[in-house]
Amino acid sequence: FYTWSLLSRMFPAGTRIVDSTEPTGSGRFRSLAGIRMVNNRMVLSIALINDVKKRRIITVRIPSDSHATNLTAYRYFRNDRPVNGQGFPIAAKVLHHVHPAGGVIINMPGRGVVLLTNQPAFNTHD
Repeated sequence: FYTWSLLSRMFPAGTRIVDSTEPTGSGRFRSLAGIRMVNNRMVLSIALINDVKKRRIITVRIPSDSHATNLTAYRYFRNDRPVNGQGFPIAAKVLHHVHPAGGVIINMPGRGVVLLTNQPAFNTHD
């Protein structure tokens, strides 16, 4: 439920899937990126999936976006999946003043998912 609930909110109907490229030799690492317009503002969503036990450090670059933005990060790993009092996913953190074209470094333990978006957080810590 955790990842599906986030994916359905971050990639709703009308989201345009855009080209994403995984690093060469990345094995069972996958990525997905999508954009949509909300109130004349481009909303970007990115899913990073590490399906092996090995830790990965990934640099996410968005070549066409040179403006600083905040990215909300959601994490789903065995010992790292923040939830609110009702057990629903909440943001792990907000990355402030990110310059996407320059790259955002994401540390991923094995077997899990990181979701990034420039839309406001869905829930906050209680």
